[in-house]
This record gives sequence, structure tokens and C-alpha cells, in this order.
Amino acid sequence: MSANDPATIPASCVLISLSPSASGADAPRFLGRSTAERQVEFAAACGCREVITLGEGGTAAATATRHLAESLGLAYRELSGPHALARGGLAGERLLVLQAELLPDPAAWPADANVGASVILTLAAGLGVEAGYQRIDLARAWAGALVLPGALLPRLLDLPDDTEAASALLRIALQAGLPERPLALPHLSDGSWCLATSPEDGRLAEEKWLTRQMAPSSADPLSRQLANGLLRRTGGAMLERSWLHPLALGTALLLPLAGIALCNLGQAAGGFLVLALAAPVLEVALGLGRLKRARAGYFGAADKLGHVRKALDLALVIAGVLAVSGTWLERGFAPLVLVAVFYAVPPQGSSRLTRWRDRGLAAALVAAGALALSAQAGLMLAVLAILSLNLAQIRNPSG
Repeated sequence: MSANDPATIPASCVLISLSPSASGADAPRFLGRSTAERQVEFAAACGCREVITLGEGGTAAATATRHLAESLGLAYRELSGPHALARGGLAGERLLVLQAELLPDPAAWPADANVGASVILTLAAGLGVEAGYQRIDLARAWAGALVLPGALLPRLLDLPDDTEAASALLRIALQAGLPERPLALPHLSDGSWCLATSPEDGRLAEEKWLTRQMAPSSADPLSRQLANGLLRRTGGAMLERSWLHPLALGTALLLPLAGIALCNLGQAAGGFLVLALAAPVLEVALGLGRLKRARAGYFGAADKLGHVRKALDLALVIAGVLAVSGTWLERGFAPLVLVAVFYAVPPQGSSRLTRWRDRGLAAALVAAGALALSAQAGLMLAVLAILSLNLAQIRNPSG
């Protein structure tokens, strides 16, 4: 399993219990998903091919869960209860069972839990019961997830049909002596594995998840730090509006064109102000893309669109050439040097000084210089500023 790949769980089906708390305005939400929808995403990321739901069929929550499962390419089945599950023809399959209110993250699944085909995830009883998980005995609590062979499902026929399926399957798995693996305790505190029984639980888990995904770094350029700060606060609401990511990405690509057009019309100050705005908008779009990938279970959330940042470099060069008068050499020299100094990263490594080596800030300096004197003066000012930062970083690499 590589750093950018989701976990793989040896189960072909997932059992999701649709509890009454999953419906209505008081239902917990996490990154724009209900708990059942989050479990569907988890199962898809971990390699399951089919979703089986019990309870609350025909509700809006069940319909949303079905639509998400089908959009992810998973088969979907609704069953009336444990007896229907026992007769569901799953004898040759392995079933991933999830507790109703669980918000799981593929990054939290123990790596050694995939060694055997069946597994019960456990927690220390004290911390687990305090966090709301079901107690197994004095020493252990169930972490809300297990994988068991379908051959054990007929044992549900020995129990009443109104039995809570997940708890019953836990008892069956324990009686069958399935191997156990402990869930790492830090996952309970960092929001990557938790129970959400109220909207407040979902909100807290979302805040912790966003903080972990958008962790601040002093080496990030200023535009990226501003974008990540915005996403840490509002990323959940943005993910709930699926149209926001393509809108942000489209805007980030249109703004450089608008800046170039303004420079071509002789409005250098306005053109470079638009380019300055394009930098944080682009970082918001790329950050939303990373969050979408991370929500789907990709641990590293690799930035496949990171090369789009080079479009802003190209726009700075073209806008600079159009804004400066003179020969082609005079028009092209300063813009090319401005872009080149961003790639002159000192060999000592990054430091807190690198936050100011920001394309949006450089474009704003060019706009200020163009407004006060000329576009060429603004470009020279930006080049001198970035070169000064490079030299300062060489002299003081620790920042």
C-alpha cells in the first residue's frame, strides 16, 4: 500500500445499518455526507464491490446512500433485516460490518488487519466505552468495524429478526474466534475514526479532519497559506456544494486570461491585480481537489493538477511582455527574470522566508509599481524583492 493509495480490505460487501438518527435536520453530517454515505465512501475506497443496507428503506437518507453507492460503481441492495441477510446468498463472500454511527477513515485502518481475511477491530475498554463504543468485556471494546466470512451469516437465523445486526454479528464473530487487531488510539483524538450521534459530533470530527489535511506549513507561499486557512474553516461546507470545485478551478483559469487581456488594453495595473487574485483562487481550487481525494480515501491526496500553477507563470510572462514597451528583448527580459527567480530555490532548503516568495504577492507589487510609475518599474521592483528574499534565505536558511 503506497502513501497515495487507499487501504484494501479483504471484503467484497459492506453492511451498513441505516439508523433513525441518519435522517432529518438533526442528523450528523461530515464533509457533506451522512454517516451512511461516509461509510459507503469508506467501503469503496477499501475495495468493496457491493453495499447492503438494513433498516430505514425508502427514506431520503436511504435514497441518497443508494445514489452515492451507484455513482461510485458499487452494487446496492436493501434488505429487511438480519434473517434476510442470513439468506442473502453471501456464503462465499466476506462482509465488512460497520456500526451505524461510525465515521471511518481508510487512513486509520490498521495495516496488519489485512494479514488475515477476517478481523475484529478493538479498543481498550476504558477509552473505547468512554468514546461511545460497544464494550466486549472488561478489557476490550469494539471499534465499530469487523470483517467476517459469509458462511457465518446463517447463525443470524438463531436470533430474533429484530436483533440489531451489527451487534449480533460482533457476537457471532467473537464466538467464532476471529482474530482481533487494535485500532491505534491517536485515531480517536484526531477525528479519523469516531462515532457521530449528533450534529456536534460530526462538526467536531470535520474540523479535526480539515485541520489534519490542511495543516499549515511555514514553507508554503502566502497565497497557499491563505487558501488553506480558508479551507480549514469552510472546507466542509465547500465540499457539500459539489459545483464549487469546478467553479473555482474555472475561475482560476479564466482570471489569468482576463489579466492578460487588460495588459493588452494598456491597463497594466488592473491586469496584474487580477493576476494577483488568480494565485489564491487557484490554490483554493487545488486545495478543494486535494480534500475531495482525501475524503475518498487517498492518504497522500496527491495533487494531480499541481502543474496548473505553471499556467500562472506563463500568464505573468505574457502579461509582462504586453505591458512593457520597447524592443522584444526589453519587453521580455524583466518578465522572464521574474518567473526565473521563483525557481532559484536556495540549496539550504526552505524556511519561513519562502512564504513571501509568492506569485500573487509579486503580481501585486508589479501592479503597485505600474500604478505609481510604469509596468517595467513594477516588474523590476518584484524581481528585486524576490531576489532579496533568495539572498536573505541563503544567509539565514533557518528563517
